Amino acid sequence: MKGVGMSVFQNSSDTHSNWIQFAKKKKFFGQQDLQSAWSKSNNFWEMYEQDIRMAKETLGTNSFRFSFEWARIEPTGPGKVDQAAVDKYRGIIDAIYAAGMEPMVTLHHFTHPQWFEDMGGFEKEDNIPLFLDYCRRVFSWFGPRIKLWATFNEPTCFAFVGYIAGLWCPGQVMKFKKGGQVLGVLLKAHVVVYEALKAMPGGQQACIGLVHQHIKFVPKSRYTPHIRLLCKWMTYWFASETILKFFSTGIFEWKAPWKGVVLRFAEPRAPHTIDWWGINYYSSPCVNWWFNMGSSDDNEPVSDIKFRLYPQGLYNAVADASILGRPIYITETGLADKHSRHRNYFINSHLPMVLKCIQDGYDVRGIYFWTLMDNIEWHEGFHVKFGLYEWDPVQQRSKGLTLRPGGECLPRIYNSWPDRLDELQGYARKMSDRGGDRLALNVTAGPVQASHEETHQLLQEHRDLLAAHKEVLDEHRRLLADMKQGASGQETPVVARQQSNPLFNLPLEESGSMKAGHTLDVTAAALARPAAANLLN
Repeated sequence: MKGVGMSVFQNSSDTHSNWIQFAKKKKFFGQQDLQSAWSKSNNFWEMYEQDIRMAKETLGTNSFRFSFEWARIEPTGPGKVDQAAVDKYRGIIDAIYAAGMEPMVTLHHFTHPQWFEDMGGFEKEDNIPLFLDYCRRVFSWFGPRIKLWATFNEPTCFAFVGYIAGLWCPGQVMKFKKGGQVLGVLLKAHVVVYEALKAMPGGQQACIGLVHQHIKFVPKSRYTPHIRLLCKWMTYWFASETILKFFSTGIFEWKAPWKGVVLRFAEPRAPHTIDWWGINYYSSPCVNWWFNMGSSDDNEPVSDIKFRLYPQGLYNAVADASILGRPIYITETGLADKHSRHRNYFINSHLPMVLKCIQDGYDVRGIYFWTLMDNIEWHEGFHVKFGLYEWDPVQQRSKGLTLRPGGECLPRIYNSWPDRLDELQGYARKMSDRGGDRLALNVTAGPVQASHEETHQLLQEHRDLLAAHKEVLDEHRRLLADMKQGASGQETPVVARQQSNPLFNLPLEESGSMKAGHTLDVTAAALARPAAANLLN
């Protein structure tokens, strides 16, 4: 599959979802002047025919990924179906086939009806039957027409950003245990839905999977213990290790700072409920001493949201996911690049990684570029631009859509790849034998001989870092000393040195106390929310 992806909410908005209500509560994230755009985004809902045709005719795609929006199908309550919305989705699928493409669909792409949110949403396992009923209805209407189904898009992001970082709906901050509980309910819901859809007419012919964002945070310097700790926890909360373990062993385990394992359960059916695995990959973010993201070296480009462009990370994600032994689709990859500085480089460095994966024996079946056009980028609103096509939220569709520079590289590569999987596999092997693509795939710069002056400067920087680290460690020692003034072994409220240590100025809502000796874990927790504001799009 050579495709492009989108979510219908981001490109159409709605009036009954948890996300539009959350945006209203947050005063549209400071973009109240664009309420008209918030109400319909780029209006894909009404202009889907020309948008789908544009994707086919200008981008060389043969597949189109989109989402069913539960809030449009059952806007006011369980079982209260809006038939007009069902008919609209039927038209969208017709348009995809009319353009000569295959659909890939997602049943839950971060949004659901507000009535479901009011009932506790995925915080309550008892609500899974409501989601199951919705999925059954959608599959009964469209199951025979669609082969590739995903239950959830990025359930780990849903849990982390909504319940730990607090940037997304429902906006809860540092609810470490609850975030794990929500993720557990989402994964249990996947298992239930998978088995139910497989039992329906046409279920055995459908391929049902799940989409996960593979992301690993790395410190820019190995001499920054606080950043190493932050990166460790950020990577953990995005939960690649947790979710891959769940679907390979059936064991779910969740840890919280300073508490260890707080949730564990077994679901033996889980390893049998994945037909394919979706990888969303954008970056392996590099974090410096001051908690800012950026490049790992002077020559590495970064996107508008400071994600470094690291194509090797895509290959690494495929290698990690291969533990499941299932076909893999790259369901999202792309970059925020409003001024088109790096789109050419991104496409020409990341897409060949698909061939490299195939060359090395990984079962990669397709790739979907994110995304067709600018839209509602969640809490960033209209500030961040991932679209291949530029869309203006002020003039809206009256201005028309313009393919951004560098976007022409996508159809150039797509059109050079065969449409059939077996032919693409042969093409990848042929390119490997010729060595041409191997050269193109070598995107990581080799070692560079440093001059005497550069070496001296580097050593001085290391001395400065060591001095700064000493200050941090001294502060930790003072904090521990304060805590040890209490009775030995007793818990001490997390108020120690709050005025002098800015790392503790954020509320720790999950627990009001900690045990002496766990300072670093609490530090990482306190840093998670402000860091996430820079790390998420």
